[in-house]
Amino acid sequence: MTSNLLSDEQTGLLSSIGWQSTQGGGPRFFTLDPSGKALYAANELTDAVVAFGVDEATGTLTPTGQLVQTGSPTVSCSPSNAELGKPATRNAQ
Repeated sequence: MTSNLLSDEQTGLLSSIGWQSTQGGGPRFFTLDPSGKALYAANELTDAVVAFGVDEATGTLTPTGQLVQTGSPTVSCSPSNAELGKPATRNAQ
């Protein structure tokens, strides 16, 4: 389970607006994509990463039906800038 949080624009405080199942067992890690329109939940015990849409107005999460089976995910990463069609930046070595 994960809590849907909404930020008060004036105070910056977060408040819970509901709960959403992670659609799997043993949620271990969550991440938002760079646009803030998708959240990914890594479910360690069911070996899956599940995608959710994020409603920009309300902050509520909606399962997208996208699921990636993988061996015991313990972290999740959002797409790189290159995958989003933006220039990638790298530190010179």
